[in-house]
Amino acid sequence: MKQSLVFLSIFSCFIRICPLNDIKIFNEKSDISQAENENYFVEGFVFKDMNHSGTMDDDERVSQLKMNLWQENNLMDTILTDEEGYYCFEGLQKDKKYQITAECFSDCTLMQKYPDEDITNDFTIMQDYQVKTEEFVMDQVFKQYNLGLTPIAYHVHYQLNGGIGAFQQDEKAYGENTEVQICSASSLTKEGYIFVGWNTQKDGTGYM
Repeated sequence: MKQSLVFLSIFSCFIRICPLNDIKIFNEKSDISQAENENYFVEGFVFKDMNHSGTMDDDERVSQLKMNLWQENNLMDTILTDEEGYYCFEGLQKDKKYQITAECFSDCTLMQKYPDEDITNDFTIMQDYQVKTEEFVMDQVFKQYNLGLTPIAYHVHYQLNGGIGAFQQDEKAYGENTEVQICSASSLTKEGYIFVGWNTQKDGTGYM
């Protein structure tokens, strides 16, 4: 768009200083319409929703992520997102079929779609931690595909197994292979029993 605006501005100045018979008039099938057809493009943002907020926060943008553009099974272009997680493929051809693929992360999954947010996520998960869009036809000048990734989170749930007393469940989300500090149960009581610790099975036959 910036190039088009500059061209129109220069052309406007050119009209003012040149004789009328030197001015080129564009009709409906003009060179401008042909130039626009050569500037179809796709853009988008990539980000990791680290805080699981469901929004595309500026400090969560993923930079230097490899994005690949395919045209009917032929790799056309590969670019890296900039520091703000932005990528753009330019010069796509009208009515041609394309597909975008990108690297993913082993500790992430695709973000859910949120109707009130600017998150498209028209991506599906492939093998080897990659994602891809469905094959699309460039039937308009501009398309946008925003890719939101959510780190896989784990939660620790405590079953009191008949115990009573004040106990604060752990609401924290943990990443894979994260060390967890087990909560204290000093306030729990159960008639006829003495608390000796947590176990993965309520009958005590699992891992302590």
